[in-house]
Amino acid sequence: RATAQVHRAVETRPALQLPEPSPDRWHQVRNHLVSVRGIDPEILDQAHAAGDVYAQERPGQHGPMVNAVFVCRDADGNPTGAEIKSIRPRPDGSYWGAVALGTNKKAGSFRVGIRNLARAAKVVVVESAIDALSALGWIRRVKGYSGAVSVVSTAGDGSLPASLSSSIPESATKYAGQDRNKAGDRQARKMGDGWKRLAPPESYEDWNEWSKARVRDRQSSESSSPSTSPPIDPGLEP
Repeated sequence: RATAQVHRAVETRPALQLPEPSPDRWHQVRNHLVSVRGIDPEILDQAHAAGDVYAQERPGQHGPMVNAVFVCRDADGNPTGAEIKSIRPRPDGSYWGAVALGTNKKAGSFRVGIRNLARAAKVVVVESAIDALSALGWIRRVKGYSGAVSVVSTAGDGSLPASLSSSIPESATKYAGQDRNKAGDRQARKMGDGWKRLAPPESYEDWNEWSKARVRDRQSSESSSPSTSPPIDPGLEP
């Protein structure tokens, strides 16, 4: 019965429709991701140049809606969907998010760093594209690791597509980097044997919370006396 339901879902899934890029809006999306979300600009620019992150503009109820688009790809690099996140906050401070029409979470994922998982020496799995970009910033700038690492988003699905998981070399060190909460712990355990737990830095529930705190800390130190940097987790062996 479950197999039949899966087959029906595949048959009824609409064709993939990636959002139309809006290059003239990239400066707004980039500014939001760097200045508000705390994404490392060099890492972001590399992802943008690779076609993995871009801007979308579409009509909205209160005027044009500008979104960040994060392209999901299969093991061969072919698009399988996209995570979409608005750059305009809601009244409660949250941001609208969705996936592109026709996205297949079982076929591919957004990843940053080394796109080709077969070449990765370390693989970190997180829960969203923005978390993936944030975690790579921590790995590069805080831990000082410049080797072949791939940070992969599950887009909230909780597990890697089988085709991606099977492409990870046996020699790679694998980290379950889901959120620092009970749900994240459950997802991490479900990754199975061979995955080490790498929760976001202590006192931060997800990787982007850590990145945003770095931005606030930097802004505070620029406007007054230097303040203490947010605590970091030891994690991720060199």
